[in-house]
Amino acid sequence: MPRAFVIKFLRYRDAVRILEAARKKRELTYGNSKIMLFPDLSPTLHKKRMAFNALKRQLRQADVRYGMFYPATLKMDTRSGTTKAFDSVDAAERFLLREYPDMF
Repeated sequence: MPRAFVIKFLRYRDAVRILEAARKKRELTYGNSKIMLFPDLSPTLHKKRMAFNALKRQLRQADVRYGMFYPATLKMDTRSGTTKAFDSVDAAERFLLREYPDMF
């Protein structure tokens, strides 16, 4: 399961340089793992992203294609072939209850 790491730099200038270098490189990897850098991941935002974890587990088990997007948006493919985006767990759960009642 992906993990978030918070890295604090002594100088803001160093953080900006690293983000610029990462943007130029396009894709960062460590071994076989993809690394993504974001300019700010506050504790509040991290909690909001973590709130989707149980739902993501269910989507994985049901073989529903999904992705988390910055800052805290869950996008998933529907049975009709469209993509839906949700900023809250409640909205995503309501949609799933309606579209995938067999999941619950």
